[in-house]
Amino acid sequence: MKDTLVNKILEHGQNLSDKPALALKQRTVNYKELAESTRGIAAVLFDKGIKRGDRLVLTCPSKIETIQLFLAIQYIGAIGVYADKNASQSSIEYLYKDTDARFLITDKKYDTENNGIKIITAKSVCDPEAWKGLTPPAYIEPEESEVAELIYTSGTTGNAKGVMRTYKVLNGLTHAIIGDKGITGDDRVLEPMPLNHAAAVDEVIVTLYVGGLVVLQNGFIFTNDVQKNIEQYDCTILGAVPAALETLLSEYGDRFGEVLGRLRCLTCGTSTFSVALQKEVVRRLPNTNVSSGWGSSETASALSYSVSEYLKEGEGKISGTIPPLGRPLKEVEVRILDENGGIINDSSEEKPGRMAIRSSYIMAGYWNKEELTGETIRDGWVLTSDLVFRGDDGMIFYMGRIDDIINVGGEKASPVEIETVADTFPEVAESACIGVDDPEKKLGKVPVLFVVPQNGVFSEAALKRYLADRLERYKVPVAYIPLTELPRNAMKKLNRNELRKIWENRNEKPGEDLPENNPVIQALLTRRSIRTYTDREISRELLDLIVKTGYYAPTGHNMQTWQFYVLQGKEKISRLKDTISETVKNVGGIFYGFENPNAVIIVTNDVRNEGALADSSAAMENMLLAAHALGLGGVWIGVLTGLRDREPVKSLLDEYGIAENHVVSGIINLGYPASKGHLLAKKTDVVHYI
Repeated sequence: MKDTLVNKILEHGQNLSDKPALALKQRTVNYKELAESTRGIAAVLFDKGIKRGDRLVLTCPSKIETIQLFLAIQYIGAIGVYADKNASQSSIEYLYKDTDARFLITDKKYDTENNGIKIITAKSVCDPEAWKGLTPPAYIEPEESEVAELIYTSGTTGNAKGVMRTYKVLNGLTHAIIGDKGITGDDRVLEPMPLNHAAAVDEVIVTLYVGGLVVLQNGFIFTNDVQKNIEQYDCTILGAVPAALETLLSEYGDRFGEVLGRLRCLTCGTSTFSVALQKEVVRRLPNTNVSSGWGSSETASALSYSVSEYLKEGEGKISGTIPPLGRPLKEVEVRILDENGGIINDSSEEKPGRMAIRSSYIMAGYWNKEELTGETIRDGWVLTSDLVFRGDDGMIFYMGRIDDIINVGGEKASPVEIETVADTFPEVAESACIGVDDPEKKLGKVPVLFVVPQNGVFSEAALKRYLADRLERYKVPVAYIPLTELPRNAMKKLNRNELRKIWENRNEKPGEDLPENNPVIQALLTRRSIRTYTDREISRELLDLIVKTGYYAPTGHNMQTWQFYVLQGKEKISRLKDTISETVKNVGGIFYGFENPNAVIIVTNDVRNEGALADSSAAMENMLLAAHALGLGGVWIGVLTGLRDREPVKSLLDEYGIAENHVVSGIINLGYPASKGHLLAKKTDVVHYI
């Protein structure tokens, strides 16, 4: 019997029949059921005429059915082409045409007129009723060279490319990851990442291979789900990207360690796991192994290291400005090449080179792109676009993409290094650097820096002085462009191509005739949730002004049925916090994010007003924006909504004089920020012009 995932699932179906394999919210599927669904769905696909080698485009929502389809497609020897769960019409048409697919399997609505796309709904094939009366075909074990799946790259330059992953690739990376992470059948892996990306697919494959539990979750948007899943399923491993960790740090505040400290291992892959974020996460999770790694669709997981252990060896090791990527996994070889393809044996920060990777599980090539495959794979080595150097202890350090390195008059400037230093400036929330043509036409290229300010504004002169004290002169940016957020792709990776477009299309007179620079617009675009505060008191004058902006908000029919209750003083605020915590515990809920505010505003509204929640929301948003504009931090907390009649909250609200017919719409915590908070990425696919 060959060592394939399908064979393992069929084996687990007998030996681990009652053990949970997949979970989503309250639903679980055990290994016996997973084996049955693999055969059953395969029978339906086979009955529809799908044969070995056929390509099937599959949209991949974070659902149990997606994993069931992964396995069934491999069972019949077809090739899964994984698409984003919200893939656009044009993206689907491209994948379908590029792979000459037989069917698109999805429950989303797509236009199929005049484009040759044939749809099978996921619901129709995953419904056990559809399997009745059908006999699954015999499972024919694949050859190592057969293509199992196509993972399409994000395509930041040109069209996306289909990375061919054969059964040899899947088998090799499975055993490499098991060896690196020590994953066993006792592990329960929380998987919030998109299921069309290699990192998520690999975690699912490995966990099911060893007989563990995969707990599915739809991203990190709802941080309550992370805590609920970790507690409900006693999760031991969580895979995340840096942007997700920033979100969790912002939302959980001091409870970050309490929630994620239950994990055995927290993994965060990608080159954007900054030094500062690494140190902060390790500090908060002293008993969890925080690990980092690097891989691509072409190489799969290739580099890895324990950040926790590395810091224990000496914090100075990653106190510099160049972030580490990791050391090669056991089966991986790394070469560092010069511009002519020669091997650099003595690479260093001053002498970096292009990273090349060889292992038993690099991709077989790009689908239908032989010439590009030949350019990317040379003598069994995948040539990456990453500029790196090797440390004395074998650690690989990342300086940026080769195309992003800035040639300043013959000197090489790493945008990653510049960003790492800039991000330590107190007025900078995050930054991104690119090279542009030297306006003085002397140096070829020069660095410019895009800045997301901490509180909407920053001093360009102060930032420039700060960088000049810490970087070589040629690395100091010549221009500084404020942004409300940095452009990122679906995996929250920085999109430097978009930054180049912003630079090329910039106004020739920055700050003039740009409505985005209006202070009101800036407050709207830069406000963020701040949960931790200093001990500095808020003056009564400021509180009066903030509350005034609340009752100047619009209300339906000008009813103005809201009420505002303002608390100050540690004892009063602590009593409110303790009372809420006790009540939430009594009802079996979750309460977090209430740290050490200097003032609390409770907003209530009359239950008889049908528009009460909308009216209160407008008032609360006004007050949060006013606080931000005045240099304060604030956060909207909705925990009291629904607790009006629950003890001991009810007695405390009665004591405040809140009327029986008023419910709490929400509370606002205010204070002078003790931490910068995070400007979280916003969805851009929610606006529709009709």
